[in-house]
Amino acid sequence: MQASVTKPPRVIGDYQGERNGPTLIVIGGIHGNEPAGLIAAQRILDRLDDEKPGAFAGRIVALAGNLTALADEDPHLRYIETDLNRMWTPEMVHEARIIPENERSAEQREQLELLDVIETERAGAKGPVYVLDMHSVSSESPPFVFVEDSLPARRLAMRFEIPIILGFEEELRGLLVDYCTNTLGLTSLLIEGGVHEDPETADALEHAIRIALDAIGAWPVDSAYDTPCPNAALDSFARGHGRLVYDVRFRHPILHEHFQVDPKLHAFDPVRREQTVVAIDGQQPITAPLNGLLFMPNRQPRAFPGDDGFFVVRRVGYLWLRLSATIRSMGVLHRVVPMLAPGVSRHPDFPHRLLIDPDLAAALKREVFHLLGYRILKQGESQSMSKRRRLLQATFAATKAAMSAVFNRIRGRHVPLIDREDAWVVGRRRLDIQSLRHTP
Repeated sequence: MQASVTKPPRVIGDYQGERNGPTLIVIGGIHGNEPAGLIAAQRILDRLDDEKPGAFAGRIVALAGNLTALADEDPHLRYIETDLNRMWTPEMVHEARIIPENERSAEQREQLELLDVIETERAGAKGPVYVLDMHSVSSESPPFVFVEDSLPARRLAMRFEIPIILGFEEELRGLLVDYCTNTLGLTSLLIEGGVHEDPETADALEHAIRIALDAIGAWPVDSAYDTPCPNAALDSFARGHGRLVYDVRFRHPILHEHFQVDPKLHAFDPVRREQTVVAIDGQQPITAPLNGLLFMPNRQPRAFPGDDGFFVVRRVGYLWLRLSATIRSMGVLHRVVPMLAPGVSRHPDFPHRLLIDPDLAAALKREVFHLLGYRILKQGESQSMSKRRRLLQATFAATKAAMSAVFNRIRGRHVPLIDREDAWVVGRRRLDIQSLRHTP
């Protein structure tokens, strides 16, 4: 039987300005061993209650995530039955809703209660709604911000003087911020403040909340009162990593209960393909599958099979980001690509998705899809190859797809991509679609 203490309330607190404006939903404690976000949010709320700044417009509300895990006496407990930050897909939310209440798991109950508050805040908002999901990590790391790579969310993330991580949503299904972004249509960020036990983690997250309130136009930073400057303070925690942008390229899921990362390796250390032994999983040495930088090595006291062991990321250049923004702002692109690109067709049931011939998709790097504003929803095996070989295979695959289309039409045996089990599926990002609709 699990020992526990009194559960925290779901709504930690809120503050409403005298003028209407944006709503910021701050969520902490999605994992039971990560209370720093709740501490940071409470500090901001206490300051607002004390100062009652006239410049504040809108609303901030702070929510606690996994109440049962937070209340457990084991300080290392992350969840009771299931990781609450891997359950946020439309299918899993629907499943939790239709299960009889007495048959729901601990995390399903937490999920539905938390979602009910988020949807209530969304429905009652007098302006745009933003979500800030606050976390901490198990190994030494600078603070960083994860964002689904839509242009509105990317612009918000760039306001933080810490590393920006793209691509988590393609490696990890069921993230809360992904659900808030792509199902609820809210601009959502995930902030990792530092190591669980480090008091500075709550400080970093407090600065992040203050920066977010300034960035969305709710509470402008005042140099006379906001000392130290929130961005300068957060930048100091970043320890030289600054506002660099990285893309997640690989995730190693833990295979055995006995998992250990090489103690000499730390976040953002370079790793070499098939040379750097990153971890021991069971008794098996795990080498890096590609060149890049080590990210979020798991040093939890208790690791479970299926948990994240480590990631490998690569740097994204600012030129690539600017080019991507320019291409995505051209709304006509999505309509033209299926007509011009052999091996690509529009999904018949989802207007903002494309079907990709598997031979062509495997030859393209995921950056190509990202550049055009698509996230990978379904994929086959991704091949590792040189740039020259990749270009040759992509050209061959496109040519083959074009010729097959001609011959199939002549023979009357055309098999649409939707009927192919191995076809890749990519989709446009919801916030990009929304922003284009509202562009005058």
